[in-house]
Amino acid sequence: MLKYGQGVTYTQGLNGKKFREIAPESVKDIIKNYYEVHISTITQKITQSENPIIIDCHSFSDEAYECSPFTYHELPDVCIGYNHGDCKSERLALFLADYWQGLGFSASINAPYAGAYQIGSNPAVMIEINKRIYLYNDFLTKKSDFYKIKSLTKGAITQVEKFIF
Repeated sequence: MLKYGQGVTYTQGLNGKKFREIAPESVKDIIKNYYEVHISTITQKITQSENPIIIDCHSFSDEAYECSPFTYHELPDVCIGYNHGDCKSERLALFLADYWQGLGFSASINAPYAGAYQIGSNPAVMIEINKRIYLYNDFLTKKSDFYKIKSLTKGAITQVEKFIF
């Protein structure tokens, strides 16, 4: 997403319109002083934990923009991502897709987004929630289901805590 101005420091909106310039030296400072510190803290906490599972959470727009890495006609309500070749994460992704589908939502695995932030060999999944299920088209106003979706997402995380590999 870096090539679309949506890496660590966003410079472009989803429509490809540039909304700010960031000098290369400022980007380096931001990465060094914030991003690397953040990653270091997370890595330290995970390596100190017993049997950690990484859950990387995001949301995505229901519209395909210039920077969208997909060409789907209908996007799922929830996308679960994992890193190919990681059997534990794959089992967890299948479990989570079943969880959401059991609640009546459409769920896909590694489509339109794939992969998950992973540290070492710890299982890792990404949960991407389609904004259309909890926000109106202005992407600011919460739908009446907002708190329900929030609760169901917490429920998914609770289910992961109970998951046995």
